[in-house]
Amino acid sequence: MTRHEILIVDDEPENVNLLSNLLGETYSVYEARDGRTALEVLRRYEIRLVITDQRMPEMTGVELLERAREVRPDCARILVTAYPDVSNAIQAINRGHVHRYIAKPFDSRELRIAVAQEIERVEMALANRRLSEEKARMVDQLFRANRELKELNRMKDQFLANCSHELKTPLVSGIGYLDLMLSGGMGPLDPRQEKGIRIAHRNLQRLLGLIENLLSLAKARFRPEELRVVRFELRPLIEECVESLRGRARKKSLRIRVALPRRLPPIEADERKIHSVLTNVLANAEKFTPEHARIGIRVDRPRDGRCRVTVRDNGRGPDSPRGEIQMFKSTPDPRTAGLGIGLTLARQILQAHGCDIVLERAPRGGARVVFELPLAKP
Repeated sequence: MTRHEILIVDDEPENVNLLSNLLGETYSVYEARDGRTALEVLRRYEIRLVITDQRMPEMTGVELLERAREVRPDCARILVTAYPDVSNAIQAINRGHVHRYIAKPFDSRELRIAVAQEIERVEMALANRRLSEEKARMVDQLFRANRELKELNRMKDQFLANCSHELKTPLVSGIGYLDLMLSGGMGPLDPRQEKGIRIAHRNLQRLLGLIENLLSLAKARFRPEELRVVRFELRPLIEECVESLRGRARKKSLRIRVALPRRLPPIEADERKIHSVLTNVLANAEKFTPEHARIGIRVDRPRDGRCRVTVRDNGRGPDSPRGEIQMFKSTPDPRTAGLGIGLTLARQILQAHGCDIVLERAPRGGARVVFELPLAKP
């Protein structure tokens, strides 16, 4: 147990001895017969409590406590006097910030309780200060770490943007040469060569789409583009995306069912970006479905100035009822592994339009992606 250090100041040796005997068993007691000696003790030791008499030569108890507060502001201060009066009490409280005012003769039990309470109060004040300082230090570290994370995130987005752009340039050139070979511009191909080149062409096109999504995502995060909001019809946009999906996945024997209301008001959004949303959501549904995949697209009747689009597939579906849209999230099944870029990009585009996207497990299996689009104002 810590023995706290207290200082007893009195010009009468009998009073000093009495207080030392009363408190010496519990505390480490220092003694002083005048104010000058008491201040030297305060400067040398970690005094937690000063008990001083008021009537002393050269320096009164109030004057001593006033100077003691400057030397060691954290210690408690008790004034003991045989001449208690209101003026002394007010002076002690105002000048010396005295915490206790005890009149002689005092009860030894009450004195011990008073000293113990003042020591406890000082310790609690010091503990609160340490906690506040630690809290301030941790908050400062948190802000500093947050700034560093933001800078790292910005550098990551910049790197993705630059890297994607550098990858895209040679890839486009390679696809161009494959197009030229397939068109016969570099001479005739036998069936086996043509089949291999078409497979390479298809895979490179898929890689190009992935790089374009990465580039779009990195650009949107690093340097967001301004939305080009226009009025357009949703039906032809969905039909275009569906035909494009059928052309990319003929080998899977896709069955796509589209359900649109007869009268659908025009959409008011960035048409090019909404096209990207539909393309990515449909590509995600096609990617995570088996052979003979079934994909359904439904647009519900408008309400509250928005229309709701639901894309459902019969694939594996998310592990939880409400899946998490997260980029670079790994999956235990290699057949469903992916970077999660498509849905992340779709969510970012929709959030820029004041909407959001939800990935959830369909009641009869598979995944269901639901998002809303803003309708044009009348």
